[in-house]
Amino acid sequence: MSISVSQGGFSSKNIQGMYTAKNAAVAQPKETVTQGLKNNETDADTVQISSEAQQLFAARSSKREPGTLKIGDNLITWTMEKRVIHLDNDKDLRNALSEDINNAEKIADQIRSDYRMEYGKRLDISSDSLTWEIIGHIYPGEIAKALKKVDFLIPDSISRELDSIVKRTKTIDMGEKGKDENRGLWDDIADLPNWVQDTVKEAIDLVN
Repeated sequence: MSISVSQGGFSSKNIQGMYTAKNAAVAQPKETVTQGLKNNETDADTVQISSEAQQLFAARSSKREPGTLKIGDNLITWTMEKRVIHLDNDKDLRNALSEDINNAEKIADQIRSDYRMEYGKRLDISSDSLTWEIIGHIYPGEIAKALKKVDFLIPDSISRELDSIVKRTKTIDMGEKGKDENRGLWDDIADLPNWVQDTVKEAIDLVN
């Protein structure tokens, strides 16, 4: 059994279909699906989703709601549950940050807005803290190197924790205090003077 998901745009009616198509590797290769979604192709206006993919989506959506943000040709996706955001760490996310490191802040702002709409209360994570958690999972080494250039201001705890974040995961789990063991790290970086934060972002931009 399969279902067809229309690719006629980014209306609320087909957001779940887009999310499913992008993440259901059991349906067809991810790069093929996302390329079709990004291009909004008219010569193939449906994506066939397998029964297994439907079950996967049903299981995930039972406690989480999908979110999307289009940045250029990149479709950024995430799911939510109370006090936690699960951001897909994929090629689209990395491309968006490579094009402009400040896109991380756009994503963070949209996530916080969607969370308030979904749960009727604000997510107890600042936009800056979310921004640095996103950047930190894509460029942990670059952040550490840039911070060490101004290490007279950087607590040793920040450097040690950054050094420990060396692996990329398919999902970036971003939670409030008590739900995310690294929340304090990203809060600490977000509390650094603005000029330090800007210097680090500029350094990462130069590398990329």
